[in-house]
Amino acid sequence: GKLHTVRATFERTGSLESFRNANPGVAWIPGVEELVNAATRNAVVMTLRGSVETGVDFRKIGLVRRGDVVEVTLPPGEVYEPTVSAELHDLKSGMFWRDETIELKAIESAKREFRNAAIKSGARETAIAEAKTLVEGMLRSAGVKQVVFAG
Repeated sequence: GKLHTVRATFERTGSLESFRNANPGVAWIPGVEELVNAATRNAVVMTLRGSVETGVDFRKIGLVRRGDVVEVTLPPGEVYEPTVSAELHDLKSGMFWRDETIELKAIESAKREFRNAAIKSGARETAIAEAKTLVEGMLRSAGVKQVVFAG
């Protein structure tokens, strides 16, 4: 299984707009593009709360025992799928088009943003450090005298 060692939480309140573009056959007419955009504009204001967990896949851990020493090879840290919940504050549909997926687009955008923020904050590296502490503790409690991490 996968060992989840680090959890970062995020929150953001913001807005997202979507609209349709004018048909290329008439977009050349002055003002048409702006008129179509205005008539089809949808907007949503939401608070998005989420978490991103990171860790390592225990199935990929390598262990080599040499006497009283166990050498451990940990796989790279993984960033797992973010979870996001949304609180809708305002939703405005366009006069001639309703974007049925605007809320989902906001949630997907938040997932990407939260995942990138976790990576930039060093969550993978922290996950590896936490996994090392946990694995070393487990091995020592099993009687291993010395634990060495490869790489």
